[in-house]
Amino acid sequence: MRTKLSIILILFLSYGANAQEKIELFDLFSQAKQNHPLKKQADLYQKQSGLNQQALKKNYYPQLNLNGQMSYQSDVTEINIPVPGIALPEIAKDQYKLNLDASQLIYDGGINQSQQKLEELKSLAMKTGVDVELYKVYDQVSNMYFGILLIDENQKAIDESLKELNKRIEVAEAAVQNGVITRNNLDKLKASKLQLDAKQIELKYKRTGLLKSLSQLTGQEYSTEIRLDYPKENKTLPTGFARPEHQLFANQQALNREQIDLQQKTRLPKAYAFGQAGYGRPGYNMFTEDFDDYYMIGLKLSWNIYDWGQTRDRKDALAIEQDIINNKKEAFDLNLKIVQGNYLTELEKLDALMLNEAQIVQMQQEILERTSAELDNGTITSVDYLSDLNNFAQSNIRLNTLMVQKLQTQVSLLILSGEIEQSAEYSRQ
Repeated sequence: MRTKLSIILILFLSYGANAQEKIELFDLFSQAKQNHPLKKQADLYQKQSGLNQQALKKNYYPQLNLNGQMSYQSDVTEINIPVPGIALPEIAKDQYKLNLDASQLIYDGGINQSQQKLEELKSLAMKTGVDVELYKVYDQVSNMYFGILLIDENQKAIDESLKELNKRIEVAEAAVQNGVITRNNLDKLKASKLQLDAKQIELKYKRTGLLKSLSQLTGQEYSTEIRLDYPKENKTLPTGFARPEHQLFANQQALNREQIDLQQKTRLPKAYAFGQAGYGRPGYNMFTEDFDDYYMIGLKLSWNIYDWGQTRDRKDALAIEQDIINNKKEAFDLNLKIVQGNYLTELEKLDALMLNEAQIVQMQQEILERTSAELDNGTITSVDYLSDLNNFAQSNIRLNTLMVQKLQTQVSLLILSGEIEQSAEYSRQ
């Protein structure tokens, strides 16, 4: 049974590969991804992350601030103890200061490095999120592509019916002239031909619409006469999963772990060097009435030795986020396995239906050949002939539809598993 089914499918694919100008499914996948507006987002995230990391690195540079102040106060410190022979200075109530303050980070407990790593992981997670969204393009392209292939198969089946019908019309016209059959039988054949012509017109415009949608998705212009190549039948079905969502979950987990690590580093001591240089009245000597310059240099240590458990609470909350990510991944994998099982069952069903339909097509062809001869001899009416012709055409359409559906299900299985890009490389070999 498998051998017979493979022969049918090979003939089917060969028949669809005779067109001159063709496009291939895997080429459209690549074109659609490159043309998608989201493609630019990954570069924007990269640039954004680079600028943020550059800004974080500058935290290691000296920080300079220029500060100025003028003030007048109602009271100042006075020494009301008389000292014979000594005139004690008075502090001016109006004061003027212009300071240049400098600080240099010496040690921050690794916070800055962790923030840079965090920024890098954020960018990576966002770019992976873009990959997840872009992956949806595969399904969009696949649905349009196989929709056009189904139309093509319907058109081929109708073309075959029209060829057969035109032959019968020629014979019927001669039979009417010879008085073998009535004109009514001839008119029914011609009416049926017009109905098939109308169906072809409908399919033509439906195909044009899908090609326009495909053109918008890929950014390419396609002639209405262009033919679509049939993908290779995939003999080896994927069993595992390598979706971009899995990479997204992994990046989110790495980001979460870095956030936990950053929280721990906020409790470590921090050391700074600082300096101040200024000019004003008074300077550091409060008892001088003259403008003076002054400076100060030193070291500063800061250590939050107790935060009432705030860091622990934040770390616990982030640990819960890790569990949430794991739970999402488990739910996602479960859904993949369910859909994969449905696809595999669908493939088995399609194989069985194709074998059955192939036998029906063969029988309907034999019936039609006998009916055609009977119509030519005038032993049956055109109604009987048209019934058998329609049955044969419908059987052909069903068989071709099943074959296209099998190919689409195989492609959908590759998309589901995440192996579609590897299959694209194989297809081009």
